Parts: sequence; structure tokens; C-alpha cells
Amino acid sequence: MDSSLLVLKMTAALALILGLMGLFFWALKRFGSFKLSVSKGMIHVIENRAIAPKRYISIIRVGKMYYLLGSTDTQITLIDAIDFEKTSGFKDTLNKEIERQYNDEPFSKK
Repeated sequence: MDSSLLVLKMTAALALILGLMGLFFWALKRFGSFKLSVSKGMIHVIENRAIAPKRYISIIRVGKMYYLLGSTDTQITLIDAIDFEKTSGFKDTLNKEIERQYNDEPFSKK
């Protein structure tokens, strides 16, 4: 009887540890990685978006300059340097162009 109680305690402790580890990894995946240090360098990733599997488009700030980069698992390509002072209406123009192209597609809903 004493050994069965010991096995039960060990099983409960193992289940508790595995449950806590699972909860930690779920939270890490759900809320992203936690920043443990403050970056004081000149290179900052402003935004990074997946556009296809293993293909990303990123806005990077280096000093006072911004760059639009495309990246895959094997290469990084500079698409353009961005001057935000000259692109104040860029978002509206882009949304209109996307809507226009979507409406021109033969399978689009009109």
C-alpha cells in the first residue's frame, strides 16, 4: 500500500510538471517570444509578415532609413528604400490598387 501511494505521488508530480511545460510552450506560441533584453543597436525590425510559406516581407529601420525587404529561407532581397515623408497616401493608394485588381479578376465577386 505504501509503494502504490509513492507511485501515485510520482505520477501526479510528473503530470503537473508536464502540464506546466505544455502551458508554458502554448503561451510562448500564443503570445510570441518574450523580449529579455532591450535592443540598443541601429537595426530594428519594424514589421515582418508572412506572404507565403517560408516567404516574408519586412520593413527594417537602419538608423533613420527604412527598407522594404523580401526574404525566403535561402535569400534576402532589397525591394526598395522607403521615404515615409513622401508616402503619406501610400496606404490608401495601395488599398485602391488591391481592390481594383481584385475586381478585375475573372473569379471575383462583383
